[in-house]
Amino acid sequence: MTVLSISSRVALGHIGNAGAGFCLQRLGHRVLPLDTTLLSNHLGYPRHGGRLLEATEVAALLQGLEEAGALGDIEAVMSGFLGRAADTAADAVERVRARRPGALYALDPVLGEREGGLYVPPATAAAVAERLLPMADLAFPNMFELDYLSGGELGTLEGILAATDRLRRRGRPNLVVVVTGLERDEQPAETIQMLASTPDAAWLVSEKRRPLQAHGTGDCFAALFLGHYLNGRGDVAGALQRSAGAMAAIVAATGDAAELDLVAAQDRLAGMDGPEPVRLR
Repeated sequence: MTVLSISSRVALGHIGNAGAGFCLQRLGHRVLPLDTTLLSNHLGYPRHGGRLLEATEVAALLQGLEEAGALGDIEAVMSGFLGRAADTAADAVERVRARRPGALYALDPVLGEREGGLYVPPATAAAVAERLLPMADLAFPNMFELDYLSGGELGTLEGILAATDRLRRRGRPNLVVVVTGLERDEQPAETIQMLASTPDAAWLVSEKRRPLQAHGTGDCFAALFLGHYLNGRGDVAGALQRSAGAMAAIVAATGDAAELDLVAAQDRLAGMDGPEPVRLR
């Protein structure tokens, strides 16, 4: 399938489109990257070169794709870090769905972290909540983003599940919410957990927590889940299991390196199953 991926671009490492695009391609999908930044490296480094693209520049790229006749081929849109282009992302989904009403939209909110709060302007966060979430078929919030979008800080598994249901009331009724990096009261410290929630069911998967300094795991996980979800024709539990297993392979291959080593793990992205998901409801 053809996926339009709207996210950041770095020259060094695998975050944003440099990670998501690779993962989707290794799962057999054609990727059209629509970049929202041009940066030398992610902002976790002491210095960086480049800049966020202006909304008008990203909109011009979208217009060029439309004039080239590419939007009619797109079967899914995915967005990550949007910088100044949140409204352009919404416009992209609308234009694609005007040609393919059944096109999926996968939203990775990329708003912030619990430790540091919002790291995007309030206007961008508001656009994600008010314009993009109601359009989404899949959403990949971390715990801070789930708190922000659902209206309260969460600590229990029951509270997290209730929050995913509140997101559906703000968006599409069949929205699949995949929560990454669960932080809950009863969670074993040595595990990292991910949860996938649908209107009728929910699954939890646990992996061994490993030390990691590289950035980009959220971008890659969302892309892997989307890729497996498309390949599995909507199999949520299967996509959760395979994407969790693939991420474990990436983390193991990366070790203590500064950047994710997707190349070393590439042969394990498509066929590796992770631990069996536990059905919660």
